[in-house]
Amino acid sequence: MDSMEQKLTELKTELEQIIKNHNEALEVVNNCKTRIAQLQGAVAALSEFVEIEEEATEAPVEVA
Repeated sequence: MDSMEQKLTELKTELEQIIKNHNEALEVVNNCKTRIAQLQGAVAALSEFVEIEEEATEAPVEVA
């Protein structure tokens, strides 16, 4: 019976570790989602700025 109890303890320990790993992975996923949203916003804002700047430099300059 001792080996069955030992196996049960090992299984419980592994289960706890897997649960911990899973929870940490979920946290990483959530952090990545947040960072993706931040980066997408920054890219969109900068892209808009670059387009405006390109349009300004492409506009013909009239000399009076």
